[in-house]
Amino acid sequence: MSDLHDTFHREFTKACASDFPETDARYPFRERIAPTLVSPHVLELPRSLADEASRIVEAFFALRQSSAWQKHAVTQKPPLQDPGNTSALMSYDFHVDAVGALRLIEINTNASLSLVVDELERFHSLHNPFSPDFREEILETFAREFKDSHAADRPLQHIAIVDVEPAKQRLFIEFAMYQELFKRRGWKTDFYDPTELRCDGGILQSPTGPIDLVYNRDTDFYFTAEASAPLREAMNSNCAAISPHPYEYRLLADKDRLLELSSSNDWPVSAEHRAVIEHTLIRTIEVSSMDPATLWSERKRWFFKPRRSHGGKAVYRGSSMSRGTFDSILAGDYLAQEMVPPPVVSFAGEDEPLKYDLRFYVYRDRVQLACARLYRGQMTNAQSLGGGAAAIRWI
Repeated sequence: MSDLHDTFHREFTKACASDFPETDARYPFRERIAPTLVSPHVLELPRSLADEASRIVEAFFALRQSSAWQKHAVTQKPPLQDPGNTSALMSYDFHVDAVGALRLIEINTNASLSLVVDELERFHSLHNPFSPDFREEILETFAREFKDSHAADRPLQHIAIVDVEPAKQRLFIEFAMYQELFKRRGWKTDFYDPTELRCDGGILQSPTGPIDLVYNRDTDFYFTAEASAPLREAMNSNCAAISPHPYEYRLLADKDRLLELSSSNDWPVSAEHRAVIEHTLIRTIEVSSMDPATLWSERKRWFFKPRRSHGGKAVYRGSSMSRGTFDSILAGDYLAQEMVPPPVVSFAGEDEPLKYDLRFYVYRDRVQLACARLYRGQMTNAQSLGGGAAAIRWI
C-alpha cells in the first residue's frame, strides 16, 4: 500500500472510531474497513447532476405511487401486499453518459455503505446538498418507516438488523455503526440471522425479546428461501415493520421493471415525469427474446446481467466475453442492457485512471446522500486500491 493510501486509511478509520467509539471498541475500524472499500479521493462534479438525480428520483416515486403501477406489480408472483411503509436506504445507481447526463443502471433496495459515505463527507469537510445532517435524517426515516407500517400499534423500542449470519458479512462493520446510531435514539438494537426469529401471537420474537422493526439487509429480496420464512410471515401478518421489504423491491428495484419501462413509455405519470424517466433509462432486453446469432454479433453493444442478482454478481461486458460464457448466458435467465461506458477520471498519486459510477441514497421522493464508486476492471468491485466509495464535491 502506498503512503497516500496508508495515511488516508489510518486517518479515516481513526475518524470513524472517534464518531462511533462503541463500535470501534468491539470491532476496530482499522481491521474491519478494507483499504479498497473507501477511496482517499474526492470526485468533483457539477451541482447540476445532483439536481438531475433529484428530478429522476421524484419521477420514479411518482410512478411508484401510481395505483395503476401498484396494481400491475402486485398481480405478479410471488403475491405481495402493501405493508404501509415504503423502504429506507434505497439507492439509484447511474453512469454519466458522453453528454453529461445521468443514465440509470438500476434501483436497489438495502443499499450498503451509507454511514461510511456520510463519514467520508465529514472527514473531507464536505457539504451534503441533500441533507443538513444525514445521521439525524436517517433516524427520522426509520421512525417514519415504523409509524407508516401496518405493524405500528406500539412504540418503537427494539430493532433487529437482519442478514444471513450477520457477523460474517463483509460489511458487518456498517451494521455495528447502525446499531450504535440506533441506540443513541434509545432503540435497543441487535443482529440476527432470519432463522433466529419467529412470529408468535402477532409479535416477531427474538432471543432477546419482541422486535418492533427489522432493518433488513438480507438479499433474498422476495423472502422465498426457507431461511427467510420468519421474515415472510412477519411481513404478511404485520408482526413487525420491515424496511426495506419485498413490496418496494417489486415496485421499483426488480429488474423486470427495467424491462417493462424499456418496452413502452405509456406509464401512469405526468408528461413531465415521463420525459425524465425516458431520458435516464438504458434500454434493457431479455436475452431469450433475441436471436442468438444476432446478439452474438452485436455483443459489444451490451452488458449482460442475471435477472435475479445483486452486487454485480455474474455480470459480463459483451466486449470481453468468450463464446463459452455467451452460451452459458443463453442457457440462463439473463438480461442485456445497452452499454453506457462509465466515465474515467485520473487522480494525483494514482498510476492508472479509475472508472466510476454514482450512487444516490434515497428515501421516498428525495435524495439523502450520494457517493461515487471508483474502480478498475469490468465493474465496481471494492478491490481496486485507490478505488472504493468516494466522497463528492459538488461545484
